[in-house]
Amino acid sequence: MKTLAAFTLLAAWLSAALDVTQARVETVYFALGDELVLRPQLSGPITSITWKNKGNIVAEWIERVLPLEYYGGFKNNTVLNLITGELKISNMKKEQAGKFMVEVNNKDHDVEYDAVEIKKVSQPQVILRPLTCNKETSKVCTLSCEAEVSGAEPVTYLWKKGGGEWTEAEKDLNITNDEETQGVETFSCRLKNPVSEADSEPFENLFYIPPSSLIIIIVVVVVVLILGLLAAAGYAYKNGKLPFPSQPAPNNADPQPENNPLKEKESNHEGL
Repeated sequence: MKTLAAFTLLAAWLSAALDVTQARVETVYFALGDELVLRPQLSGPITSITWKNKGNIVAEWIERVLPLEYYGGFKNNTVLNLITGELKISNMKKEQAGKFMVEVNNKDHDVEYDAVEIKKVSQPQVILRPLTCNKETSKVCTLSCEAEVSGAEPVTYLWKKGGGEWTEAEKDLNITNDEETQGVETFSCRLKNPVSEADSEPFENLFYIPPSSLIIIIVVVVVVLILGLLAAAGYAYKNGKLPFPSQPAPNNADPQPENNPLKEKESNHEGL
């Protein structure tokens, strides 16, 4: 009898331990004063729900038994969605960090949430390394995305060439003095964490080679000349002053006799 009781207790303990180990812990991050939203994946209608933080009840509701109630420091900054089970906490405080768990329809959910406070990232700065790197003698240089990240981890680094797209990369970016890099005018870096992001000022690429000034001048002059010729032709056409002579209109009428006073005088003398 004692053996059976001991076996039953052992089975119950193992079952409870198994239930605990089955819960998956998901880390969520928040910054002081920001909003934290916990979204459990549920199926079916909710008839009762209880959210807890570090073992203390945050919010509780039981259909037709207990109206929705908020507790402790969560009374004035928490909203519980009774359809989805979502818990939304605004203006998060330091003491509200820690583990959140939810019980739905008298059953613990299989995911617990570990709320961790982190700082927002500061604006990074692109630093050239080594400082002696130069356009004339260096083949490879390193750009470093520098910022104070203590207390803001985990952080992610992204880089952008000129006006291109942001690409996730490492903190340091190696650039080579080749044709591709010579066509990039600036480099920018972005520092990002789960609660914020900040961009550096564009950093001028020391390997950048601008297009030839002579070519630009020639192109501008040619374009101006073409536009000038087109404008002159349009003006001449509008005012009937074309730059080439017009052909005389054909005249089929008989020529009119000319009145020559000398010829008339000669004729009069011959008559006499």
